[in-house]
Amino acid sequence: MIVETDRLKIRNLALEDKKSLFEIYSDKEAMRFRGSKPFETIEEVVEMLNRTFQKLESKEEFRYAVDLKENNEIIGTFLIKPISENECEIGYSIGKNYWGRGYGKELVKGMLKYIKKLPFKTIVATSRKENISSIMLLESVGFKLFPEKEINNCRFFEYFLEQ
Repeated sequence: MIVETDRLKIRNLALEDKKSLFEIYSDKEAMRFRGSKPFETIEEVVEMLNRTFQKLESKEEFRYAVDLKENNEIIGTFLIKPISENECEIGYSIGKNYWGRGYGKELVKGMLKYIKKLPFKTIVATSRKENISSIMLLESVGFKLFPEKEINNCRFFEYFLEQ
């Protein structure tokens, strides 16, 4: 286990997660805010997981499963992607059935505590302009918007870790 919060457990992904991940990543409404298209087959999830395992091994990216503590059900994923030795990017996806319950904020707050133990000094996050909930979440935990930096309908945020 990577991180534990009041209601969530963040852990490494496993091939056995493919069905749950397919539910999350095939939902067209939930995926409209992501950079990738919704999955259409379970095989696409298996391919994503295999890429995830390769990137984890090479320390290129770290994508984790987000489980509910109460029943170990996967409700989303969390990504940490090193940009440099001092900076990383984060990303998160929560399944539509779990929106509006505070899980996203709890997840990001828990992961910020975890990332503070790593060598990074700055965390970057992006959000599509129309994803108001994600923008509000990022701002509520201390990310600062860079209004002059907007690419492909995405807004950029930074979070500076205390040293």
